[in-house]
Amino acid sequence: MDFFYPNNNQIKPIPVMIKISATVFMIMMSVIHVIAITFIAKLIFAFPTPEKIKELSNRLLEKYGEETFNDDLRVDSERTIAMQDQFDVRHNEIRITVDTDNKSISGIVTSKARNESDTLNSVWINFYDNLNVSLVSLNGENVGYVREENMLKLFTSGKINKGDEFEIKIEYNGKPENKGFDSFSFWKYDGYPCVYTLSEPTFAPTWWPCKDRPDDKFTSDMIINVDSALTATSNGLLINETIEGDRKIFHWRSSYPITTYLVAMTIGRYNQWQDEYRLSDNTVMPITYYSFPSLTEKAKTDWSNTPEMIDYFSGLFGEYPFINEKYGMVTFGWLNGAMEHQTISSMGYMTITGDFKYENIVAHELAHQWFGNSVSPASWKDIWLNEGFASYSEALWAEHRKGRTGLSEYMMQEDFGYFNSTVYNPEGFIFGSSVYQKGSWCLHMLRGVVGDSTFYRILRKYAGEYKFKNATTQQFQAICEEVSGTDLQYFFDQWIYKGKDRPVYEFSWKADEFDIPGQPHTYNLRIHLEQVQEGYKLYKMPIRILVETGFSVMELRFFNDSVAQDFVRPIQGKPLKVTFDADNWILKKVINKEYK
Repeated sequence: MDFFYPNNNQIKPIPVMIKISATVFMIMMSVIHVIAITFIAKLIFAFPTPEKIKELSNRLLEKYGEETFNDDLRVDSERTIAMQDQFDVRHNEIRITVDTDNKSISGIVTSKARNESDTLNSVWINFYDNLNVSLVSLNGENVGYVREENMLKLFTSGKINKGDEFEIKIEYNGKPENKGFDSFSFWKYDGYPCVYTLSEPTFAPTWWPCKDRPDDKFTSDMIINVDSALTATSNGLLINETIEGDRKIFHWRSSYPITTYLVAMTIGRYNQWQDEYRLSDNTVMPITYYSFPSLTEKAKTDWSNTPEMIDYFSGLFGEYPFINEKYGMVTFGWLNGAMEHQTISSMGYMTITGDFKYENIVAHELAHQWFGNSVSPASWKDIWLNEGFASYSEALWAEHRKGRTGLSEYMMQEDFGYFNSTVYNPEGFIFGSSVYQKGSWCLHMLRGVVGDSTFYRILRKYAGEYKFKNATTQQFQAICEEVSGTDLQYFFDQWIYKGKDRPVYEFSWKADEFDIPGQPHTYNLRIHLEQVQEGYKLYKMPIRILVETGFSVMELRFFNDSVAQDFVRPIQGKPLKVTFDADNWILKKVINKEYK
């Protein structure tokens, strides 16, 4: 997922970590405006730089996200996790009828699962208490159940042995609560109903009963009954579309494993068109687009590079994972931003501009099909494996379009000047800049440490080894070390597991001429580097120093493994300019000092 917020005219657009509907967006802007007033005097008298404004904006938005979003976020107890570990869901069939007039739904969910325990006496299903349950059955027989704290617990009465496959059916109805980023929303666009879901991270149970964990994948059928004037999109392939009176029924099927937060439906009045992605053997995969009619011409422009993107990312990461289904995009009721639902990304309507302004969001959501959808996080502690990877894919697309200059410029844009959490197991708002932007930087710096060839072999092996599975940060680290043949514990500790924020370097240099027979104009270049940041005291990194003389431009490489460190190197020609990390391979702040 990705999104943007309005910013100062002097500052480039800054990716934001909050998925927002129009209503939530207006509330958020009002709150930020009120809070910002308390700072305005200080900002005026301090003559703030764009970097300071960028940092302040990030602090405010992350605080807003923490204070509002975290109230809805579900954190499962050890007891719940243990109870749900006892069974493995294999398939979910979701039949749902949507009443746009009454803003209500009725549904039947049939789940097929396997008992993995000797002690499965009850099956715990996440489901919000405000929705009414009319029937619960186990293998075709009605069973008893209790509901408490948004959990439905049905009793097996010892009827399921270890290794047995079993089927649960739950019939329900009601008006879904809209939680999180817009878990279930009734809306209108151009006067027509628009209904959409966005379940990440823990809000699928607001609209359908499920074992709501990212580490239990399943196949699925989604059968959506809507008004005949509307179109319903979902994951996978459209199996059939039928009309019954004034209703239309869409049957979508995901034959690839999917996790609950990626299951989605989007309903509206849409124009539809197709493109295609052609493989080397001339196999064709459909790319299907759905947009609100008033946005269609702009969307056709903004999304036109999608086939090239799929081809480019397939070359970097391995073939598009859902090649036997589709890739698609659909506009929905978010103001800005998007969500990477499996095979069908939901795109905020204001990201459609007709001038490629938000093409990075198109790239971001597409990259999630590899990182997040095919390879899913084992837990929400590992969310950076989704968002850091997708955010870095934005930079890779910029590199593809504009070369190394585009890459360097994009990474500088990703430095928010302030990161308040570790990348792994983030504190506070789990969709903050430490996960997105710093996560992206971690991959960029890893690339700088191991080199391009090794880096892309790491990505391909990771995407291949955990295809249609779940992965942890520790497993990703193991692949990095295996492919590179290097112990990278220091790197993961300082950048991902333990370190917060970023290093601050004080950098100084001087050059002294000295005589070497037969080598005139030789200078001793002396470099002093010192890390002065608070918090994590030492970031060990290979460093690059660009030296420009009257004769040449050269790059010197050292390994910085002390808080304060000196380097000396003889240089042919008088150094005129010496730059620390000119190509931006390290997330940092540099303070240039006079050499002493």
